[in-house]
Amino acid sequence: MSLYPDNENRANRVRQLSNDIAGLQEELLHNAENVRLSDAAAFDLLNVLSAEAGFMKLGDYAGEAVNQLTAEERARFNETFGELGAPFNPILLIVDGIQGSHARTMLQHAIVELCCRRFVVKQIQRQAYAILDFKNDVKSIIQMKSLYDELIQEDRAAGEGVATNMKATMDKIKANLKSSMDEITSNNIWELLDKQDASQTSWKNEDPNLEKILEWIRDHA
Repeated sequence: MSLYPDNENRANRVRQLSNDIAGLQEELLHNAENVRLSDAAAFDLLNVLSAEAGFMKLGDYAGEAVNQLTAEERARFNETFGELGAPFNPILLIVDGIQGSHARTMLQHAIVELCCRRFVVKQIQRQAYAILDFKNDVKSIIQMKSLYDELIQEDRAAGEGVATNMKATMDKIKANLKSSMDEITSNNIWELLDKQDASQTSWKNEDPNLEKILEWIRDHA
């Protein structure tokens, strides 16, 4: 038997957190790319409105998410903590005690780091999705502009009036976007991840609390 039986639980938690982060990254990249390919004009205008509202562009959110855990880092985590089997020979228990203690410390640090990185990626994902949620509104603006352009060409509408109407509509979308972003709080992200972990019956004995996560984020900003 192992002197550190929870090392297996710790290793499983590290793998789970690493996979969670990768899943969030892939989902965000996939959805953003789908919008870019299917609605290029809407994607570009979403970026404009997001920047004007004081937020990042969608591509920047995707980049930030990927940077939180690169493929190389994920591979290193899985390689380092993937094989932590206990020795079958009782004579090796003392060796297992030494190695197990070192592995325990490494795993505990990894759990804290990955919990914090997952929190950041989840927050980035929710913020990017808040922007993507306005895709239909943006498509309406594009259609409206196309109609206005036709009316202007036919001398049935004045350019200044059109610009005023367009600006009012875009300002409303930016205000709604800011409101949606304001709803993405630390407590909200914490609750989402807590529900996710509960559904997966995750081993959370050594997960950092919200206060520790926010402290880690401040220290690594």
